[in-house]
Amino acid sequence: MTNTPYANSSGFEHRLKIGLKFESRVERILGNYGFLVCRFGLNTLPKFVKDRLICLNDATAKFVRYLPDRLAISENHAFFVECKDQISKTQNYTFNLEEFEGQLELAQAGLRILVIFPGFKSQWIERLLIARVFTDSDLLHKFNGSRKPFVLIPKTSLPDLDSVIKNLKQHVQSTEQKSY
Repeated sequence: MTNTPYANSSGFEHRLKIGLKFESRVERILGNYGFLVCRFGLNTLPKFVKDRLICLNDATAKFVRYLPDRLAISENHAFFVECKDQISKTQNYTFNLEEFEGQLELAQAGLRILVIFPGFKSQWIERLLIARVFTDSDLLHKFNGSRKPFVLIPKTSLPDLDSVIKNLKQHVQSTEQKSY
């Protein structure tokens, strides 16, 4: 394993396996809904490039790091998918603040980004309910260990992936009917 900022974290390999398994399940489920799903963003870059981008702190590096990790395409529409594979024993999921803000800016520019959490709870990035923002480094370390600012998203505020996809398909169908 190379010397990346995350390489020496305890449980990193275990988290990586859980993440890959979750992402594979997300791809399969979206495929069952008729979407072609492909890797996108940082996941598509060679390891040595990813390792370097993780260490850089400029706007371009952050933009690439925080791009969603999947692209879902159907006959009628496309959207990005951000998989959040965290294991949370609390009533909330966490989302890196810089990543959240970066993806929110992309959504405000018109890009669709669907965030999928464990249990296949999901929501469009601009509709996520933020319960709290943590920026104090002592609290950050205590709650998620990263010392990076993050937001809390209540699990109860997230609908099932099935209902989000059904609403998307209904919206697309009604938009198509209006265009005729």
